[in-house]
Amino acid sequence: MVHFNQPTQRLAVGTAEGVVLLYDLRTATKWRILQGHEAAVTALAFAPAGDTLASFSASEASLRWWAAGSSGLFSFLGLQGSCLGVTRVDCALPDAPGARVKIEWASPQSVGITCDNEALGFFTRPP
Repeated sequence: MVHFNQPTQRLAVGTAEGVVLLYDLRTATKWRILQGHEAAVTALAFAPAGDTLASFSASEASLRWWAAGSSGLFSFLGLQGSCLGVTRVDCALPDAPGARVKIEWASPQSVGITCDNEALGFFTRPP
């Protein structure tokens, strides 16, 4: 899974191992490594401003919220990203191979998850 944020020029790549890699295309560098999922990343999406990333793993039924913006003067010193919270996704997930799962931001604090254009639910970032 991949998602590109135009304003920040960052690319997020979700892996089968559950890691999310963030690349800064302005500098052509790996910018952050987001570890936390224990199964494949099924979908991910940047918030419109690019400061937050949501990643979803259908296998573990969890939605993770990540800080994806620059966070202070010393944010460049480490590659490890910061998880802002985890939301359990209690909804019927299709088990069909090739199902298209998508995250769409509904507000700066909430996302909707769809599968093959059918809504699975709306979720708000934990405080």
